[in-house]
Amino acid sequence: MSKPQYQQIMDLLGLQEHNLFEIAYNKIVYFTSVLSALFRKESVLDERTFLLRSIRRMTNLMRSIYVIFKSTKDRASMMILARSVIDLNATICFLFEHVKDKDERALRLLLFYLDGVRTRLKLSQEPLKKRDPKYISEEEYNATLDQINAAKEADISAVQELEIRIKKNPLFPKMHHSIMENASWKYKKLGDKHSYSWMDLYEIAVGEKNMAQFELEYFSHYVHGVAISDFQFPSINKTNPVFALNICCSILNHLESIIKVWFSGEYVELEEAHKKHLVNSLLENMPPETLEAYLKSLDMVEN
Repeated sequence: MSKPQYQQIMDLLGLQEHNLFEIAYNKIVYFTSVLSALFRKESVLDERTFLLRSIRRMTNLMRSIYVIFKSTKDRASMMILARSVIDLNATICFLFEHVKDKDERALRLLLFYLDGVRTRLKLSQEPLKKRDPKYISEEEYNATLDQINAAKEADISAVQELEIRIKKNPLFPKMHHSIMENASWKYKKLGDKHSYSWMDLYEIAVGEKNMAQFELEYFSHYVHGVAISDFQFPSINKTNPVFALNICCSILNHLESIIKVWFSGEYVELEEAHKKHLVNSLLENMPPETLEAYLKSLDMVEN
């Protein structure tokens, strides 16, 4: 059976399937590194800063997936991390592609952080266990209490500040009261209480329902540790560990299109700089027979 054309090209270049992830990953890491230095803002609420920070979180997760691929190749661990990547991607696609209006995006970002701070504040209400002198000194215990209380005070202050900013947003007068009450950054319409589900966000990100349903259900099995993750443990059944990298590669390619829109003024220069680096890298790793054939073709063109 003959190989597809893209595999024949990869063979000529001496590339394997996981190398496609490496190329896409290195490109996005390079882009975000340069752009983060150019667009360094003090406010965590700046939309482009938020976008770059979210992409960096995704590439950090992807780096962990790649480390597992190069070492244990444990599919279940890779799938769990990939699910986090997919969630972040759904959030980015929703806020930076689906939402078109600038005031609406600013409002949703404020609600996004309000949801996060309120959640952390709620979790901090859990009482600290009574001190056991066998494991912790009174000084350490009191220091932990002070730290918890300081974090609570900071979160209370952050909630107040976010609520003030939300009320100053031009869209606030049209907003249903439940949106503020629940910090519903995934609201469907300003005037009612209904919100998009994560399934909806997955569908927005991938563009079709069947794939969204697959991602949501399939990866959840690994996150929740049900039997499918055990079936695919290396000692039981050999599976293709590159699957998670392929998912990440697809997301990275789409992230590039988002970067191209949000940083249009910088994109062309970044693309040209990266191309030079990529060409040098490919030439360094190209199989000798391919490189020889390539150089001969150049010689024929010159003659």
